[in-house]
Amino acid sequence: MFLAFLKALIRIEVCGYITTALFLGALFGFAGHLTNFTQASTSFLIVDPYGSFLAIVICLVGAVISMLAISYFKRQEERIGEIFSLLLFSAVGMCLMVMTTHLLTLFIALEVMSLSLYVLVGVQRQAFISSEGALKYFVLGSAASSFLLLGIALFYGATNSLSVQGSLGVTLVKPFDLYLKLGIVLLILGFAFKVGAVPFHFWTPDVYTGAPYPITGFMATGVKVAAFGALLRVLQYTFNLFPVPSIRLVTLLSLATMIVGNLAALRQTNLKRILAYSSIGHAGYLLLGVVAYLSQLQGQAAGDVGPILFYLLTYCLMTLGTFAILSTLAKGSEEAVELNDLAGLASRKPFVAGLLAIFLFSLAGLPPTVGFVGKFYLFKQAVMMGHVSLVVVAVLTSAISFYYYVAPIVAMYFKTGDKVTITWINPLALTLVAMLALSILYLGIKPSQYLVLTNMAFMATNL
Repeated sequence: MFLAFLKALIRIEVCGYITTALFLGALFGFAGHLTNFTQASTSFLIVDPYGSFLAIVICLVGAVISMLAISYFKRQEERIGEIFSLLLFSAVGMCLMVMTTHLLTLFIALEVMSLSLYVLVGVQRQAFISSEGALKYFVLGSAASSFLLLGIALFYGATNSLSVQGSLGVTLVKPFDLYLKLGIVLLILGFAFKVGAVPFHFWTPDVYTGAPYPITGFMATGVKVAAFGALLRVLQYTFNLFPVPSIRLVTLLSLATMIVGNLAALRQTNLKRILAYSSIGHAGYLLLGVVAYLSQLQGQAAGDVGPILFYLLTYCLMTLGTFAILSTLAKGSEEAVELNDLAGLASRKPFVAGLLAIFLFSLAGLPPTVGFVGKFYLFKQAVMMGHVSLVVVAVLTSAISFYYYVAPIVAMYFKTGDKVTITWINPLALTLVAMLALSILYLGIKPSQYLVLTNMAFMATNL
């Protein structure tokens, strides 16, 4: 029995470290394309600085989540080595999504990502809430995929091509223009589901609550990077066919997502649901960046996706750090999921509480964290393109978000209690989390180098 337990213990650790090494290897591979500004393309895929930057972020997310998953699933006594292969499959789908210029490849990549995530959400088979979340995600995700597939079919019917690059030379001829416009709208709505935009956000709180902390962190970050990366590439080529309605549609999505996400988070006391609605609110800010980008294209200017890329990197750093800390907390054998569970944590674990406070302040957008810098450049670009009223809503909702981001900090520092314990301190994982916190402070003080990098990434790509 002991040998069997030892064998299982070794298996999950070995799988986790191998997976982390694979993610890091892929990260350095993509970094070569980013620094050399080279491109390689086929009819289906293009490896360029834009796609390489997003793939680097996805690999970084995968490496951090793999490290967290080792300790988390050991603590949960879940010896599930297959989660690492599913993480890899899902990340491959994400990387393909940000590099494809072909709609069929895009759909296949999205399904590779989604099918792996459906299983990962329900990986704790003994937990009813996990199975419920997986089923809900699968049913609603399948409906969103059908939207996307119908949009692709209509696009093909109108253009006789599945290449989004080929749409640049398309001249609309009735009645095919209606098919094409409807196809583009369905494509946008399909992506809106994946990023949790309102009104396609209903799955997000329940799925986030049902999934284990590391998987929730993977979904909150990796899926957003892949979906926004693919959406920007598709819109860049198809925008000229449907300019004004596309801007209006994305504007409405952004407005509703910022308001609903932040207001709904105020009522929550469950940490996972707070972060779920927070994720929805941040999707609204990113959609605001997409609106500004489309406005630049409408003015016949080169689109600047630098602020969006920087915000995606920013969001991943602070969200990963938050989920990493929360995944270490437990009440007995259960996860700590309520606000009151954090009471008194600062007096017993000041270092861990301090790290969590940094991540939450950054999510709220307070200086001198990188969250403030990311929002500043995103909102600045939107103001420059004339979307002042939308930015006012973004600033107000960002101010509202301060309340629910500070609530966990108040519980840690100003309430007494001893409900939660730190169930593991993996030195390597703790070092990783500390590095995430330092990077948030460093990029908040000196963001210029990374802003230049993101700007050069899109300039070299002409996206």
